[in-house]
Amino acid sequence: MRKRDKKQLIRIIVSAVLLAIVWAIEHFSLIPTVLTIGGFDLQTLLFFLIPYFVIGYTVLWRAARNIVRGQIFDENFLMSIATIGAFITGEYAEAVFVMLFYSVGELFEHIAVGKSRKSIKSLLSIRVDSAFVENENGELEEKPCEEISVGDVICVKAGGKIPLDGVIIEGNTALNTVALTGESL
Repeated sequence: MRKRDKKQLIRIIVSAVLLAIVWAIEHFSLIPTVLTIGGFDLQTLLFFLIPYFVIGYTVLWRAARNIVRGQIFDENFLMSIATIGAFITGEYAEAVFVMLFYSVGELFEHIAVGKSRKSIKSLLSIRVDSAFVENENGELEEKPCEEISVGDVICVKAGGKIPLDGVIIEGNTALNTVALTGESL
């Protein structure tokens, strides 16, 4: 897990704990309401804004930055609108939950992309750059794979890697293809 993903995980945990605390305070009326404006419970709103900004400030920032750049309709903008709409309708906990779940999804996406990149890099590391090609005299000479033509005969020694696609014309073998297919044989 990258450093950025660890920070995101910490923010998710902190926000979830804060949300649980704020929800308990609101649900069980643990703190009396003292901040109201025209019947509007400003105190509860302020309590729920704390976990919301802990988890959602990057999404809100990216949405604002993309709007300035002219990229209005992206997932950050849509998440911002959805959660702000939930706050406007008085569904404070839902707004924080939505942002929290979105952040968890983004974290899983980053982890999956990182693992995919690592797998692709490891797959590229097994690539062979040259092969032994049989020349007109029947002798083997090493050539870069880019210079090998269709119809050339390639010799792969025991334990060697297969440099190019082909058909076995002489002998027999078993191949370990776990890196490509997940199957060892």
